[in-house]
Amino acid sequence: MRKAMLAAVAVMIAVTTGPMTPVAHAKPKPRSLVVQVDGLPKGTTAKVHVKGPKKFHKSVRTRTHKTFAHLRPGIYRATVKPVPGYTAKVTPRKARVTAKQGAKFKIRFRVVTEPTDPEDPTVPPQPWTNLPGPKSITAVSTSAAGMFGNRLSDFPAWSPDGGRIAFSSCATNLVPSTTGCYVYIKTLADGSITRLTKARLGDEYALTNGWAGETQWARVGDRIALTTMEKLTPADTDQIKDVYTVDPLGSAVSRPYPPLSGGVVPKAEWPRWSPTSTQLAFRSTAT
Repeated sequence: MRKAMLAAVAVMIAVTTGPMTPVAHAKPKPRSLVVQVDGLPKGTTAKVHVKGPKKFHKSVRTRTHKTFAHLRPGIYRATVKPVPGYTAKVTPRKARVTAKQGAKFKIRFRVVTEPTDPEDPTVPPQPWTNLPGPKSITAVSTSAAGMFGNRLSDFPAWSPDGGRIAFSSCATNLVPSTTGCYVYIKTLADGSITRLTKARLGDEYALTNGWAGETQWARVGDRIALTTMEKLTPADTDQIKDVYTVDPLGSAVSRPYPPLSGGVVPKAEWPRWSPTSTQLAFRSTAT
């Protein structure tokens, strides 16, 4: 009795602990073909077409695997219908089934990856590493920590000494507590970035107050020309696009022309300094 019980236990252990081979990974039997699919989530299936000798053509849907048995020996090919959001790779391109051995096709699906859109607020900003060397690339519209701005940045303008760049940006993560579009100044030596501000009624506020456009740094002197719809001087009483000049500290703001009038919208834009920086050209719709 005791020997019989031990034998039964031994048999049970052998059965429960013995290796089990899944059907999809088992070696195909002779005259059979296994199609194995990987990478699709639950609820999504792939439509697979298999062609072979004597006009053999079968179409099946599966998310895991499918076995074709009792096949005629010969060359078989498998193709798969595209699944939206995925790429598919079938290996091998063709397989031989014989009376002594079967074959297997592996179809691997991968999620399509798109490049990060810097203007997509749902995509976390990515850090940028500047590339060393004589043909280096330096990211300008980044925070002090090196994170890309999460909105459009435009109109870069070099400082006369070549150590700073002014630009406009609607990013909200370049400087903390920012909403709207502003003019920024990036110092290339240390990567620091500041938002152009000025003192107004004893308070510090963003110079362009949520709306900024073209920027141009004067070749001589430390003056920046910019466009904005904000009323920066007492003489500016309308809410139209104007050209202003300002120093990098925001302490001296001026509009280099009288109030515009006439036209449908008497705006001014696209400022350009003269070589001596004593004159400023711009485009205007005023009459």
